[in-house]
Amino acid sequence: MAECFIYARVSTKDQEREGFSIPSQLELLKAYAQRQGLTIAAAYVESVTAGKAGRKQFNAMAAALKGKKAPKIVLVEKTDRLTRNFKDYVLIEQLTLEHDAEFHLVKENEIISKAGTGHTKLVQGLKVLLAKNYIDNLREETKKGILQKIKQGGWAWQAPYGYRMVKGELVIDPDKAPLVQRAFELYADGCHSLESLRDALHDAGLFYRATMPKVPKTQIYNILTNPVYAGEVHYQGIGYKGSHEKLVDGRTWANVQRHLSKGTRHKGRKYDFLFQHALSCGECGSPMCGEEKRGGRYIYYRCWKAANRQCDTGYINERSITAQLDAIFEKLVFPLDYKVEMKKSYYELKHAKQNTENDESERITKERNRINNRIAKVYEDRIDEKISEELWKSTAAKLESQLQALDEAQARITKAQIPYYELFDQFLELPGMLSETWKEGNQQEKGDLIKSITSNISLKAEKVTVELVEPFDYFYKEMVLNGKYPQGNSNPRRLREREVS
Repeated sequence: MAECFIYARVSTKDQEREGFSIPSQLELLKAYAQRQGLTIAAAYVESVTAGKAGRKQFNAMAAALKGKKAPKIVLVEKTDRLTRNFKDYVLIEQLTLEHDAEFHLVKENEIISKAGTGHTKLVQGLKVLLAKNYIDNLREETKKGILQKIKQGGWAWQAPYGYRMVKGELVIDPDKAPLVQRAFELYADGCHSLESLRDALHDAGLFYRATMPKVPKTQIYNILTNPVYAGEVHYQGIGYKGSHEKLVDGRTWANVQRHLSKGTRHKGRKYDFLFQHALSCGECGSPMCGEEKRGGRYIYYRCWKAANRQCDTGYINERSITAQLDAIFEKLVFPLDYKVEMKKSYYELKHAKQNTENDESERITKERNRINNRIAKVYEDRIDEKISEELWKSTAAKLESQLQALDEAQARITKAQIPYYELFDQFLELPGMLSETWKEGNQQEKGDLIKSITSNISLKAEKVTVELVEPFDYFYKEMVLNGKYPQGNSNPRRLREREVS
């Protein structure tokens, strides 16, 4: 008899305390295993959000699946119990391709395996995307909580250098604050560059940390531009007055910002470099600086260390960088046949999801009617004095608690009915819109686009390497570079006819 693993998960501690989700999942999976003639070798159970990869039980199960004699079948209730992020999805694909693992999604009546069809994989990818939207909504709720705390003068993150957190409040760190204060005082005079400032702080006996006495220049810049030291907390582009004690006065802060502004724009410059602060050297990792040639007719970039002969990276024309990015943005656009298949798949998923929600709502309604009938029966027993007042109150309270739990379950179903499917249409068109903005946009629009979807752009031997933010990085690496876009009919006319139908 073949063996299998079972995996059950709830996404919050509240669900775990409710007591139904894990037991119901295990009951469902054990029944399925019995029907399929499978012996359960081990059960992996955990209660943790899937917003980030790194679940202990999930990772333990993945490691076990790689063993030569380990079971290769995993039973799980449905997709969102298994994965809700792209990294987990990639790991699951690796387990199926390299270790012959099979993931049985019991409620969805689907199997993820090496032999799975392209259509099945498309549907699974769509489900992961929709689940990611759900997590994004949770993240938005978290942002609301952060905003509320900031409006009240609080701090919601790790303490910046010079401060420490004490009982949730930002307080001055007496050991580190003097370095911050002296950095502002010295730079406010306008006589220091970032590099000379770090030397001046070191000469004054102010050490950044034991293992790194001199402050890194990037950290100096971050300190000098962080308004928290002037008593403000900035969030989503808006400044709020903090309740913490500030380290610099308003005049010193203003002088520092004025000198920083002068230092980042050369006198007489007529050109705002498109890739300023966005490019790094592929040889040494240092920033690449823009330079004008022939009155601004030509723009070149070079590693700033090259000027001091500390790096061998030469000049590269801005047009060459732009041309390479043109090709990258073009590849991000979803092929027409891919969009057609994805739309077909998500409409099928939408129908299945609605059926599941309707079944669950019907179950909740029946359970509510049953509990209400019990309340009425117990009340009659109390009127007829068949039970005591104390028993009536305790029983009624338990039943009312069950009704409240059902109301909350129904509310979650209603809240889940967000138009993700309409958003997915927009998602499919988004790469094309980005590509169009890159081709037709002005300097400002292109610069904003670079900041929005890239985390790093590096140059080495005149070749551009781009690191994109999620989810664009996932699709570019997995679907474009690895050639995993589905192969299908590429005739635009026939595909448009299929879209219309």
